Amino acid sequence: MGKAWWIAVGAAVILFLLWLGLSGKQSTVPTDQSEIASFLAELKAATQIGFSDAAPADFVWKYQGEDEEINGETISGQAVVAQGLSNEQQEAINGFLANQGFATDVYNIAAGTVGSLNGYRSGNLVCLLQEVAEMGTGDVTYTVTVMAGITISEAAKSDEELIAEAFMAKYDVPADQVELKGIQKVKGYASGTETVKLAAAA
Repeated sequence: MGKAWWIAVGAAVILFLLWLGLSGKQSTVPTDQSEIASFLAELKAATQIGFSDAAPADFVWKYQGEDEEINGETISGQAVVAQGLSNEQQEAINGFLANQGFATDVYNIAAGTVGSLNGYRSGNLVCLLQEVAEMGTGDVTYTVTVMAGITISEAAKSDEELIAEAFMAKYDVPADQVELKGIQKVKGYASGTETVKLAAAA
């Protein structure tokens, strides 16, 4: 392995350490390993990527606490690693996660010069993808680590929930009197003002 590869790995380690440092309060989360193992096995089968065997791995999952502080919980989960992945293979991983109902978690995203971290969540099952560019000749390939575990934190609120809360506060009505329709996302932003219907107060 050449000098450039070690530089890339070093940058990824620094990125991950910064990730740990950005988390506030931390707690350790017990994990059901059977659910995680099943998820990672499905990932390998669906993408046909030569991931390593799953191995125990601890990682930090960030979330917003009741005091609005960004906290972190240390999750004891499992991880798999694959080297030499193309952009198409990374898209296959993203496609698998989307088909499994995972959504990006806004509190678990970080990026560096040659690496990135992206968090995804489906219920209490969370997944953290670490991608590191392999700096060599020819087309750029990536080393991808997929870490998965179970969180006890509450999921980040959806756009629909945030919009509903805004209308509840503005018109001082309970949740069962707010009905949202026609919500659309454009370049990461949610809109639906023209078609949001507010039920009349009883």
